[in-house]
Amino acid sequence: MQSDTVMGYIILGTAVALWIWVLLDCIRDTTLEPVSRKRWIAFVALVPGIGAFFYVQHRRSTHKALNYPRSERPSTPFPHLPHLSLSGHNHEPDTEDFVSQEQEEPHRDL
Repeated sequence: MQSDTVMGYIILGTAVALWIWVLLDCIRDTTLEPVSRKRWIAFVALVPGIGAFFYVQHRRSTHKALNYPRSERPSTPFPHLPHLSLSGHNHEPDTEDFVSQEQEEPHRDL
């Protein structure tokens, strides 16, 4: 067998396994209403690649909304990095801040 054929079988097997996993997850999902569950099952079964992708995205957003309410989510994507915040992108960092940080923490040669 050629290596291309083997790689094709590996990719195909992985895709089928993921599709079955998504389909079983859709069947066992208790958070969906029965009508909605039937629609998702039909969508995932009839359009495997696209249906599975959309179901995983829906499931992920639902999980995020249930487990991480808006009040607990940070308003900026990187709250610990103020220079990357969306609100203060026009703000130029002060050179005085950098100078004062360098003076507080002296460099040590090893």
